[in-house]
Amino acid sequence: MLETALAKIAIIICGAPAEATLTVRAIKTTTANGSYSIYLVVDGAEPAEAWNRAAAMRTEPWLLFLEAGSTPLAPHWLEVLLLRCPNPGAVCGHILGAGSSWLPMLTPRSTFDLLGGFDAERFAQREFQTDYLNRLAGMGYSSEDVPECEFLAGSTQLRQNVAG
Repeated sequence: MLETALAKIAIIICGAPAEATLTVRAIKTTTANGSYSIYLVVDGAEPAEAWNRAAAMRTEPWLLFLEAGSTPLAPHWLEVLLLRCPNPGAVCGHILGAGSSWLPMLTPRSTFDLLGGFDAERFAQREFQTDYLNRLAGMGYSSEDVPECEFLAGSTQLRQNVAG
């Protein structure tokens, strides 16, 4: 339990700068765990490639992928995701609001590296998270949805790409 409470987490936010700012503000006001660093990817790259590139530059043992504009609603959401995340494996929060098929996802860096990250060649804009979770299951690892970790959906280009 102490190891999870002190886990170092790279929170990687992808999307428009203004919406990323909203997400950062929400994280800072709803997160009791101070063992995280926030990294923004606001360069307009395809989502899967952008997250892969950002993850490759991080050294933290945990990776949390968020869409810019999505905002956590409850305190301790990060701690709940950490406690529920299988290692190796992944855990996803729940999005409230229409239009986003991307779920906030926490996974150990070692698992992300083992799977080669998101498949940016085949799924640059769509289905890369589903593909990641399917490959995870194919290796015998588990993933879990955590509906009590609710986020309001953002309205970023990522969401438009995934929905459109």
